[in-house]
Amino acid sequence: MRRPVNFLFLMLFLLGSACAGPKVAERTTYAGHADQFESPDSFTLAYWLPLTTLRFHITAAEVVTKRGPYYQYAERFLGLLDVPAEDTRNWNISDVNIRHYSEADPDHNYFLLTNEKHVKSYFRLTSQGFILPMTGDHTPSHDPYFFRGTEEVHQLYFPDMSMEKDEVEETRRVMRREQRDTAFVNVPVLETVTVTRTLREKAEEAADFIMDIRSNRFRMISGDFDLFPDGRAMEAILDEYERLEKEYIALFAGKGFTREHTFVFEYTPEGVEPGEEAERTILFRLSDNGKILPPGDMSGRPVVLELRPEGKTTSIQRFPGVNGEDQQGNYFIHRIPDAATIRLIDGDITLLQKRVLVGQYGRIMRLPSDLLFE
Repeated sequence: MRRPVNFLFLMLFLLGSACAGPKVAERTTYAGHADQFESPDSFTLAYWLPLTTLRFHITAAEVVTKRGPYYQYAERFLGLLDVPAEDTRNWNISDVNIRHYSEADPDHNYFLLTNEKHVKSYFRLTSQGFILPMTGDHTPSHDPYFFRGTEEVHQLYFPDMSMEKDEVEETRRVMRREQRDTAFVNVPVLETVTVTRTLREKAEEAADFIMDIRSNRFRMISGDFDLFPDGRAMEAILDEYERLEKEYIALFAGKGFTREHTFVFEYTPEGVEPGEEAERTILFRLSDNGKILPPGDMSGRPVVLELRPEGKTTSIQRFPGVNGEDQQGNYFIHRIPDAATIRLIDGDITLLQKRVLVGQYGRIMRLPSDLLFE
């Protein structure tokens, strides 16, 4: 005797089979160096690991001092001490600024092969083609890299402010020996000669004029003039007295100018040599008067850039390296940047010390592909 078919059970079985649908394909993701792929059609996405470039902006103040033409009479006529006795040009570093930029590492180009349709949406890349997130700017500025030569200040340092001519004609009475009858006698005659004033005479004239300015200013302030200006006229006259006094004093005390220059240096860390704890290179040089010189100019002393990696990413053992034995499984290749202490050293003086993240100092490792999609 045949048992009746349980139609309710059969309907539930068919309905469950329909809802289950086709079996979902397992996601596969594999990353390898670009050299491992033969054709462009054999990969899904290309990317680069980040490379860090350091850019230094050095601001230096150039101090130019010109001695005055009457400097040797400054103490005698005006009581000024320690005035410049020669022209000088000195440099002082006023600011050191560092920025770091990320760019694609040409030695670490990888292709990603996956069956995930939306990998491009989840796999975040910069416009340059390397993985985010990454510290530093991704669009370096176009600041110039230059070294200017010696430039003169295009102005007259000390104009001639004398109120008398350097050469004047003077009529002098001189004795001329003439023969009179049978004897020679000295006869006074008038003679016109051209006389050039000495530097001392010019300095004395300038010092007298300074004293006149000070005397007139005191008399004006004290109300000793018959005609006493008021309001803005008084202020304008006092300002002009001050300007004239400074110009004349500069003939004895000299003048100084300060100009700022910006030098830009770039350096891409290459890594620490075996047995060394830090990477070192000469970033630029300094002359005896402090002028910034290119690193190849042997006439100056070196300013050393020292980069000391902290090695924090090397202690990450959870994820295997690229050269590990187990190359199976879903993964992509990435490099986590490592911290480094940067010092800019001039002999025993540290001009700059800062911690930055350097991409090429980090450890290259294989990360689970799930990080791309979650």
